[in-house]
Amino acid sequence: AGLAGGEMGGEAAVVHSAYHRTAQAYYKVVGPPRSFYESALLYLSYTPHDSMTPEERYSLATDLSLAALTGDGVHNFGELVTHPILTALTGTPNAWLLDTMLAAGDGDVARFRQVARDHAAAAARQPALVGRGRAVEEKVTLLAVVDLAFRRGADDRTLTFAEVAERA
Repeated sequence: AGLAGGEMGGEAAVVHSAYHRTAQAYYKVVGPPRSFYESALLYLSYTPHDSMTPEERYSLATDLSLAALTGDGVHNFGELVTHPILTALTGTPNAWLLDTMLAAGDGDVARFRQVARDHAAAAARQPALVGRGRAVEEKVTLLAVVDLAFRRGADDRTLTFAEVAERA
């Protein structure tokens, strides 16, 4: 656990922060996106939000959003969409990524598709997304179905095709 868990502080947290900062920088260059995503979230757990410059927060929020959307094996956006790092996208040219992540995190496929349509030109300027639009949409749709199931009680997780079609 990191600083957020309150179990580690002081010098140990600084060492973990530095390690995960290095790991996320490495995975950003060599991939895969999932490893970058995991290392970056761990970096954030050991690094006080206010110790990063606004530019660092913006860059990391952008890269984390792209890694979440494109990373094979990244199937849970909950930790990211609740982290204050995403607020660094507000009022920036990449604010659409915040809207995309929130829609995906909520399992709202219709809103996700609307954001994708409204910001298709901006998405086309992101090399990580070029040619992956369909795969990202499929991922968000699957996440929406899982979200639909888990919003129900543990003894009521049988979904009808109509419910799935309505959500997706």
